[in-house]
Amino acid sequence: MKQPTLSIILCGRNDRYGDDFIDRLKRSLLWNAQLAAKHHIQTELVFINYHPEENQKCISSLDIWPTSDYWNSRVITVRSASDAFLEFPAKNIGIRRARGQYFLITNADILLPELFFYSFHQWIKQSNTIYRADRLNVSRRYNTEAALINTADEYCVKGGIFYRPLMIPHGLYSALLPTYLGARRAVYSYLPFLLTPSEQFLLKHHFTASGDFTLAHRDVWHRIQGFREHTPISTHVDSLWLVKALSHQINLQELPIAVLHQSHERRHNFSSPSQEMNQMWSILQNQISEYLATRTPIVDTTDQWGNPKISYPEDSI
Repeated sequence: MKQPTLSIILCGRNDRYGDDFIDRLKRSLLWNAQLAAKHHIQTELVFINYHPEENQKCISSLDIWPTSDYWNSRVITVRSASDAFLEFPAKNIGIRRARGQYFLITNADILLPELFFYSFHQWIKQSNTIYRADRLNVSRRYNTEAALINTADEYCVKGGIFYRPLMIPHGLYSALLPTYLGARRAVYSYLPFLLTPSEQFLLKHHFTASGDFTLAHRDVWHRIQGFREHTPISTHVDSLWLVKALSHQINLQELPIAVLHQSHERRHNFSSPSQEMNQMWSILQNQISEYLATRTPIVDTTDQWGNPKISYPEDSI
């Protein structure tokens, strides 16, 4: 395969996270590989098989990995006596070892829209820019992008997460939501005292669901280093990285697309946050406040992020 233009970095393992992780992963891989080939985007899939469970088949041996002239997969296995699944240390290992020009950090159940691949070379040109996208939570009953979008019930957009009432169709809701968001921004611009400075910062930039789509040139990832690794849970670690990137004067650009997240049971419930989720929210708020007060570049990792000196077993597919 030629030198990849795009590295898509995922992590997971052969378990039953969300009840049917392997089914969601298989669909995501096939969907994205077909679109990469259709639009001639040379892509490598870097999958970090993190702390695999010993009683399960090796994930690289499963019949789920598509191949083409424009797509190949690398499965890097990280074993440990621990069975803890640590999302962002795993993704850092992938970032350290990816070979593409641009790295897309996403998740194993994300379906990328065709417009992303069709417009890739037109949109993705800057080496000092982070590209972000909205996310829609969709049903898995359908096989076409248009049909899936019409099932959207959760909208992760700049400014927050919004839920569509069942009686309102997607077409109407998606048309009304930007109007509401614009009106809300206008209110806060006239009455800024309604928000704390850190809340204003979060509304100004597209932080929502950044773990599902954060794309940047490889130099950005290596220059400012990867995700924070030592946190109670993974919630908001993606947003902490964006704050760090902005502190290093990296531009943030929103793409006019929404990625599709295959609906499943989730590990964390934002409507009823746990103590650890509240702790991570406080860490995020404090990091933003500190940055706004000092305006100095944030450093929250060491040179050993992603374990660069460790050679992990790898299967190329």
